[in-house]
Amino acid sequence: MSRLSQALFVSLAIAASAAVAQDYPSKPLRAIVPVPPGGVVDTVARQVASKMSESMGQQVVVDNRAGASGSIGTALAAKFPRDGYTILFAFDTHAVNPHIYKNLSFDTLKDFEPVSLVVKIPLAIAAAANVPVSNLRELVALAKANPGKYSYASVGAGSSGHLAAEQLKLLSGIELVHVPYKGGGPAVTDLLGGQIPFAFLAAGVVTQHIRSGKLKGLTLTSAQRSAALPNVPTTAEEGFP
Repeated sequence: MSRLSQALFVSLAIAASAAVAQDYPSKPLRAIVPVPPGGVVDTVARQVASKMSESMGQQVVVDNRAGASGSIGTALAAKFPRDGYTILFAFDTHAVNPHIYKNLSFDTLKDFEPVSLVVKIPLAIAAAANVPVSNLRELVALAKANPGKYSYASVGAGSSGHLAAEQLKLLSGIELVHVPYKGGGPAVTDLLGGQIPFAFLAAGVVTQHIRSGKLKGLTLTSAQRSAALPNVPTTAEEGFP
């Protein structure tokens, strides 16, 4: 992807072809979501699981297993029998984790079979309501005047939000302290409460709060402005294409 965004895709524990019978599915499926409830990954996964239940005639049970940038849930998914009854709603860290975590108990390429790209969502840089900035340029100016004083939330090490923040730091020469969360839900809770000043998250998880004025939308990583947030400029408009 040319622009940093959060991607959600479905992977299936690899099954031998003989194990998949013609009457599949004959029992409920388990959908492992490697983040806590409340974030974009969880919300989209539940919507997809509901539609799958309707179309397949079998319940798809959502199982949230958060932690370690999604690797805890991924490791659990890899342990289940490879019979096509366990699916994983993976997100961007699925590709990054092998490069930042040592001794993972699974192989992202050999232990999973990609099924479908579900959604691509631009990132939003949001600020708590009490932070004295209204756009990305002002964030950069504030951070330059206060090196290392301000922190930002992401959904974990290696996530697209983390990578976007590190890229911004390199391009602008600012210092921001990374605070990784287990998911977008907990990060937004702290952002709303003013416990953390900034967050680099999938736009969907902060859209309603930006529209209500509870959070400030500083910028989006999309190529064009979003119809849902027409007053929030893109990073290119803010001088960081």
